[in-house]
Amino acid sequence: MATKHNPDPNNPTSKKGKRMALELKHEHMLAEAKKAAEERKRARSVGDTLQSPKRGCVERGKPRGRRGGHIPPPTEGFQSSSVEVLRTEPSAQHEFEKNMERLSDILSSCPPPEPQKSSASSWPFRQQKASERWREARPHHLQCLLEKEAVGHPLCGLCHEPAVIRCRECLPEEWFCGDCDVLHHKKQPLHNRDSLINGFFKPISPTTCVVRVEGGYDTHDQACILPTVKAPNCSCKGKHFTVVPGKPVILITINGRYDLHLPLYVCQTCQQQWTPDLKVLLKSGYWPASVSIATLYTLDLLSSFEELKVISPGFSRQAFAKLLEHRTKCGGRSGPVNGDALQRSFLEFSYASYEEDHGVDVDFRRTSGTSEDILQTALQQSIEGLYLSVRQRKQSLYRQNDSSKLRHRLRRKLADDKKRLNQEILKYNQLVHDSARGIDVAAVEHSPSGGSIMSALWPWEVHGMANFTAKKNILDQVMLTRRLHEEKGILVLEMAQHCTWLQNMAVALKNKVTEEDVDKGNGGLGCTLRRKHAEASERLQVVLQQYKTALGPDASFLQHEEESQSGLSSPDTSEDEEGNII
Repeated sequence: MATKHNPDPNNPTSKKGKRMALELKHEHMLAEAKKAAEERKRARSVGDTLQSPKRGCVERGKPRGRRGGHIPPPTEGFQSSSVEVLRTEPSAQHEFEKNMERLSDILSSCPPPEPQKSSASSWPFRQQKASERWREARPHHLQCLLEKEAVGHPLCGLCHEPAVIRCRECLPEEWFCGDCDVLHHKKQPLHNRDSLINGFFKPISPTTCVVRVEGGYDTHDQACILPTVKAPNCSCKGKHFTVVPGKPVILITINGRYDLHLPLYVCQTCQQQWTPDLKVLLKSGYWPASVSIATLYTLDLLSSFEELKVISPGFSRQAFAKLLEHRTKCGGRSGPVNGDALQRSFLEFSYASYEEDHGVDVDFRRTSGTSEDILQTALQQSIEGLYLSVRQRKQSLYRQNDSSKLRHRLRRKLADDKKRLNQEILKYNQLVHDSARGIDVAAVEHSPSGGSIMSALWPWEVHGMANFTAKKNILDQVMLTRRLHEEKGILVLEMAQHCTWLQNMAVALKNKVTEEDVDKGNGGLGCTLRRKHAEASERLQVVLQQYKTALGPDASFLQHEEESQSGLSSPDTSEDEEGNII
């Protein structure tokens, strides 16, 4: 017995088949209606013929005709068939109307087909609809952003005490009290955390912890240890050891700078101490910025920098360093990122990676292609670089260093550079075998103090325009001096305007915080205003201190400009913008 198949109405294939069946039925019924209309038309024409006589058969005496006779009446068979057609006409009309009603019901029950759009018309349509949906969702998105800034009264996810720390990298358990935060993040020093104790979310560094004091909470400093792979066992085969903070180290990741400590392992059996070497650091995913391993970069950071250089060749290392400094500040940390050290370390990493991929012996490649000309060139560049380093160190020895300990260390580095410079000059003079092409050691030793011009020291350079070069240098110095005096006045005015704008912004935010505390309508908005006010006040203090240090004796002029413009807003800020200061 055949089973009845019920098509799924949600199946697109079933819908398509149903649609095709309805179209076929529609065509069939239209054909039947057309056939019935033709039969009715033919029957009507026959009826008119039977009911109305011809023009020549009007009874006016004798009917006209060739033989004078009259037209014979229709035969009986023709008359009977015509009468049958006339009798069937009402039934055909009724059937036609009935079929049309059925067709209208079927078509009304079927959903109308979607209009077909071409790719050229559908793309602008989709973009317009997407823009409209985003525009409609803007108020909701803004409200959600304000609500996420509300601190509330969360509890620690471990001990259910009042939470003072939020760590979104530990989701879904992101709330911690002070004690649980120290215990949990002791092995996770690279997590970005926020403090709640000021009434808003404030990023704090890994070296900062929150402790309970009388009357509230306070922040203390703590030492964080660089996370590495599991330490190897001691030589005495002891397996019990402790880990304490060792040598300070700077770690640079894609999230910025971290001030940490290398782990110092102490064996409990023989009391031997050791720290991770370069092999352990490389296994842990770090690359040194120098031979002394005072700064480390993550391999992920160097790979990202390499990919950026490939995608955007014009992307500079200084811009990348500024990006890392911004990420450092966003995480509540501080400290600069040296772009030159990053570039040098990246090049060493690229070279080592290239040699690792190709498996080429480095020493063989260096010695196989060495010639006398090439050696004269690893020497000329080395001599010029060492000479420039000695000259810069000597000039900045007393200008930029106030500490005697720092000057002593710089003198020691200066003596080492001079020693290396003399050794390189001796190698070069022995290689050229010509006193005319050699370097005058006495002139080099006298030059860093300002006794001669640097370009006249090296015999491999041409000096046909020495007089013109000297004149050009003097003119450049005069123009630079003039420009310096012009820029100084402009810079002082901009400093005063900047400080005034920061003061006005801090006052405006303070007033808004007071209004929000009275209103207490939106907790997220109040927390956001308090955070903005704290950031503006802190920024104002930092800017004032920096400007006073940079100006020195001219700081009084800065103070005079601040007092004279205390009632003005920023020249680039209108009254409407001050009302929308957030």
